[in-house]
Amino acid sequence: MFATKQIMKKKDISLRYLDYRKKRSCGCEVCFDTPADLHHLEAIGMGNNRKNPTLKHFSVVDLCRLHHTEIHMMGQKEFEKKYNIDLWKEIYKHLREIICKKVEL
Repeated sequence: MFATKQIMKKKDISLRYLDYRKKRSCGCEVCFDTPADLHHLEAIGMGNNRKNPTLKHFSVVDLCRLHHTEIHMMGQKEFEKKYNIDLWKEIYKHLREIICKKVEL
């Protein structure tokens, strides 16, 4: 039972991470416009609840409504090529900041 509680706490951190990213958004990763939506690079999938804990929440990037719509229309690979951006690298920068600053989620 103790192990189950620990697992639940670890999964719950993904929801706290989403809250943290929503509050700390610096705008779209492409144009820096605000407000920005959180876009999951690892798709949550249709019918899945974004309010449930999942490791996929650690794959979010900030995109304005225009760029969020565009990435869904053209796909991530073409989107990154068009804007010369590596979105996984941007995710890494956000996670590194949290780890280095020892942010309490």
